[in-house]
Amino acid sequence: MTNGTNELDIVELLNSPFGGHGLTLLHMAAEAGHKEAISVLLEFGADPSIKDGQGQLAYITAVNKDTRNEFRRFMAKHPEKFDYQKAQRALAAEKRLTVQALASGQSPPIFSRCFQCALDITGKIPFEYAEYKFCSTKCLKQHRTEKSLKKS
Repeated sequence: MTNGTNELDIVELLNSPFGGHGLTLLHMAAEAGHKEAISVLLEFGADPSIKDGQGQLAYITAVNKDTRNEFRRFMAKHPEKFDYQKAQRALAAEKRLTVQALASGQSPPIFSRCFQCALDITGKIPFEYAEYKFCSTKCLKQHRTEKSLKKS
């Protein structure tokens, strides 16, 4: 790494999602319990506030307490390096908006819809395929079938 461009490329790579589940390298290391890898990834710029395709932080997906402690140690050593609360604030804002709407007699806001049928899936864990989210395996299958028919 001799210049800023290479450093930016590495940070971008570290924080890019891979595969259909949108996992970053940090998520993969956390799920596998690789504490040393977590420490190295964080030192080189892997952002712990990035959520995977299921909306989970790498810390949450960590396989055990020892692995989660690696995140805690890094945060204690580098309290200013990342916005550790960013993901938590977004979720809190969605909950606050929902409570406000219900309190005023309005329908709660919709933050996510099924790509196929447009059903409200706010607050539910969706079925995912590529960048699309679905309410059921039926909708996912229907989407894949329609997509393959358009190609032929």
